[in-house]
Amino acid sequence: MNRIFFFVFIIALGIFISGYPSFSNDKISIFLSTLEDEINRGHPDQACYRLSEDVQYALIDTTTQPNRNISGGKNVLCDKFQQITEYYKNLNGADNHYKTDLEISRSFIFWNTVYVVYDEHHEIEMFPSRAKHTNISRHELTLIKSKDTFIVTNWKISIPPK
Repeated sequence: MNRIFFFVFIIALGIFISGYPSFSNDKISIFLSTLEDEINRGHPDQACYRLSEDVQYALIDTTTQPNRNISGGKNVLCDKFQQITEYYKNLNGADNHYKTDLEISRSFIFWNTVYVVYDEHHEIEMFPSRAKHTNISRHELTLIKSKDTFIVTNWKISIPPK
């Protein structure tokens, strides 16, 4: 009986440890950059393909009066991707954006699940007025590793007041 338990434990440990290269900071950063590029460069359907069918989306924006809270599933998030794509097509300016404070944690129960938290900074400069707008948002994602990519199952965005 002890041998069977030991054998199952070793297999479970091997499966869990084998996920570490897949969930490295570099792999997660590449996935997030790819997702962002698909949205910003006019391919929102490819970004929607990376969402699970039952994805949960929430946007909590406390910079507006009244505060804006949007939540929904895949349809709402794909519509948001489409709006962002249109925004970037019509943007008469430059958007310098980058991520900071990337934190990755894994679930011990679900070996192929990873939780990602990061801050996204946007510095938008409008032309010709050179007016600048800065924005920092906190993103919390739950990703599931599939064959060759990740699938987003939960995406929460919080925009705190300045």
